[in-house]
Amino acid sequence: MLRLTTFIALLCGLMVALALARDAVLSIDAFAEIGEEPAAAFHALPPTLQTRVKFHHIERAPRYDVMLLGNSRAAAVQSRDIELGGRSFFNLSIGGRYFRDQTAFFGELSALGKMPKVALIAVDRFDLYNDDEPIWPPYPRRWLVFGRDWLGCAAARACDAEDLATMMFRELRNSFREFRALLNFELLAAAWRLHVAAKSPAGRTKFDIEAGLPKDDPIDANNPHFGLGRHIVKGLFVADLEDIAKLSAAVGDVRVILFEMPILPAYHRILAETPYRDAPELRRLFLATCGRLRLECHPTEYVPPDQARRGWADTTHPFGDVLGPYVSRFLNAPGKP
Repeated sequence: MLRLTTFIALLCGLMVALALARDAVLSIDAFAEIGEEPAAAFHALPPTLQTRVKFHHIERAPRYDVMLLGNSRAAAVQSRDIELGGRSFFNLSIGGRYFRDQTAFFGELSALGKMPKVALIAVDRFDLYNDDEPIWPPYPRRWLVFGRDWLGCAAARACDAEDLATMMFRELRNSFREFRALLNFELLAAAWRLHVAAKSPAGRTKFDIEAGLPKDDPIDANNPHFGLGRHIVKGLFVADLEDIAKLSAAVGDVRVILFEMPILPAYHRILAETPYRDAPELRRLFLATCGRLRLECHPTEYVPPDQARRGWADTTHPFGDVLGPYVSRFLNAPGKP
């Protein structure tokens, strides 16, 4: 028994030491040192650590004029792609994540006093929309947020038993992944490579973010790729929109623009005729909730092909020269009164 207790204590001590070492290495403001085009080492990190690096930068930087919050489908956009008119810009998109994460990031910006003047929040096209529990804030705060969401959804009867079970499963899975990552020495090595890249120009292997986007095979509305294995907790989707409205109203001088992501032009037409299952219902819920909350929200739009553009990495991942002009129209249009 004593040996088991000693082993567990040593294991816990090792995990804490690795976590502290990793956080210390990542405490550098990598984006201030490297610039908008991050080093390859940044993209070797998992989403949780990429988020940590980006928030380290945001905490130290002056308040941004414009921020983009999304996932890999919005990650390619840089300041050169958007009509900013001299305004500062930062892309807070994290690949592999979901709308619930963007809501959590928005809340963290508010807590840090770093809310941008304009927040562009990308929502996956509803034929592709999926759900997960957010990866932010870090543990143990994340458990408190999860408890609030789970109990709140149950109390408001906005979630049924299947919704609540799905939420619990997702949070337990994410917690296990985070626990397992604490013993991943490769993540510490990746963090160190980013630290070196930020400190030394010689170590800055550039990462072509556009070339690094996922490459999916062509898909259509009958392909199970659309909405694969998804379970959307609609009560939380509405609650997240309500949180965004409350936070932006509390700050006062922030304009929030939510927009549904576009898709490759050929597939826009296919899905307009044969949408995936409940996509039209989700879009109606999105627009109706936005109208009730007086949020500025835009449904997906057709993007005409343009030979002058690089275009699309795949069916769902536009390059910056496609998505930049797409969001510029929303950004530079008059806001809601």
